[in-house]
Amino acid sequence: MTASLESFVNTIKDRNHEELLTIILELKAASLQDAAIMAEFRRSSTEMSKEYCRMKTELEAIRTEQKELQKKYNHVCEENASLTRLRFGRQSEKLSSLINISPAENTDPLAELSVPDRADTLGSQESAGMKAVLSRPKQHYNKTVGKRVRDLSGLPCVNVFDLDVEKLDAEYGEGGWRIYNWHTHTTVERIPAVLYRKVSHTPVLSVGLEHQLVSIPAENVLLKYSLVSCSLAASIIYYKFCLGLPLYRQETDLIQMCFPLSRQTMSSWVLRFAFDVFGPVYDCLCEELLVVPYNQCDETTVSVIHDDRSAGTKSYMWVHITSELA
Repeated sequence: MTASLESFVNTIKDRNHEELLTIILELKAASLQDAAIMAEFRRSSTEMSKEYCRMKTELEAIRTEQKELQKKYNHVCEENASLTRLRFGRQSEKLSSLINISPAENTDPLAELSVPDRADTLGSQESAGMKAVLSRPKQHYNKTVGKRVRDLSGLPCVNVFDLDVEKLDAEYGEGGWRIYNWHTHTTVERIPAVLYRKVSHTPVLSVGLEHQLVSIPAENVLLKYSLVSCSLAASIIYYKFCLGLPLYRQETDLIQMCFPLSRQTMSSWVLRFAFDVFGPVYDCLCEELLVVPYNQCDETTVSVIHDDRSAGTKSYMWVHITSELA
């Protein structure tokens, strides 16, 4: 017998019949009050659950609508940019120069045919091509064992366990299920680049009894009084020279990310860093090339807009490397 129960027994042991009846009525009233409180709690809990489910459904609908609106907004921005390039962009570029075919060359085998013959030939070719596509047998590719593991070996791994206990309790009953095993499905997720404003605060110290002010210089400042950072400059140079993405397209992409950065500013950054940052590296590579007895060279024709020569003049870019005999 617990101490509280023993104390209660000692309290009512010497009471008469009327006092015991009074105590029982008080206990019954307290019990009914507790039952009413519990019933109200269950009712309010049910209402809160329903309200939570309703708000969750509304939130999902709002998120879906927001995604659709974002897609439409991006599509409108792309159409606007395309119309702007079509109206104000350069008009001197021709398809023949892009695919290295001179205008005098005629590569169309149907050019010498008359208009009806040409239409009949094109129609027969399209129908034959459609039949070939429809009758093409299904190709089976032999998968290399272990290729996916090797392809994904260089990526970091994040394990996500998809488990909704409340949903499983509602479907199979609380305590009526247990985890036997896990199915594994692997996907590769890509997080797009994120731009953010980094505000660095450096302290100003008061040194000595004379309170001389000393400023601590900021670290990793690429260009003083400029918004450019090492990561921003590296991404611009990488997209421009490694992926071949022009600066005007990078400008459009940054505007869509709420950061208006002009192509002229990016161009000035690239030119300045080419001399200030990569200049010593270029000089070191030239010195190494001059030391070796043999080196190899490759020339590639390029188009240069401003080089004090007439338009269409052929220019060259030479790439030097050390040979295997160095």
